[in-house]
Amino acid sequence: MNGIDELEIQNLHDTWCILYGSLSKIFDKSTTGEALLRNAIRLYGSFIGRKELDSHMQNMIKPNVKNFFIFPYNRFYDPRLYVNKQNLNEQVGIFDVLRCPFANFFRNSNDSINGKIFCEEFMHSCFKEYSKDIAQVNISEMLSDKTYNYCRIAIYYRPGNVGLEEYKQHFDSFNETNIETNGVSQNKLLARKIWNENSSLLVEAFCIINNNDEKITNALIETAEIISSLLEKHSINTNNEINLEFIRNNCSINIDCDETKIFSIFKKTLLKQLNI
Repeated sequence: MNGIDELEIQNLHDTWCILYGSLSKIFDKSTTGEALLRNAIRLYGSFIGRKELDSHMQNMIKPNVKNFFIFPYNRFYDPRLYVNKQNLNEQVGIFDVLRCPFANFFRNSNDSINGKIFCEEFMHSCFKEYSKDIAQVNISEMLSDKTYNYCRIAIYYRPGNVGLEEYKQHFDSFNETNIETNGVSQNKLLARKIWNENSSLLVEAFCIINNNDEKITNALIETAEIISSLLEKHSINTNNEINLEFIRNNCSINIDCDETKIFSIFKKTLLKQLNI
């Protein structure tokens, strides 16, 4: 992967963070508002978990902890992510996340609490859906909280909880075994596809929980305005002309998918901001 591809992949992730940041502000800072935000994140996490499970089943991949992390069909690992793997096998995954672009984005923002809430809810709901509500998911010392300098993720998915009749559909062995795993290979085209889909699913989750088109629309307008500034800076730094293909390569929201009013307004606002 060359330097430009890597920068574009980073921009795809950063623009998704901008989208989440704008959507997360549609709920007021109250007990009720926080509950709604957590519900939206959990719904989004369940969307991704279900897609991962379906993808693995379709590709004859046994759904377990190891395969969830080494075969991410619907999640993209940003090249800036740095993780110390403590343990990873079919039943257990324990990681220390030492550098995370999502956490950094919100640690440097004025709304770090909404980043922390996302970290508290997403992986839990995602893997619970993937495991059909069987696995135990524990997350602590979150990087999005400025108090900590790492994030600990621990997942346990035991054959005994799946059932003796079904465990072979998920695991090669009933006993926990040490497994050597290779790194994950993902490219820019896959990054575009995944971030486009994830942006649509994120908006869908917030639409279902919020049920207020005006607030969602305003959040997408704000997103477009912030993203336009990021794209202009990237264009200058890389000496690239801003055109539709440039936007496709650097923006997580699919500008070719504008059949709904919300995404049509986003595209119109973004192109206007960029004088296209």
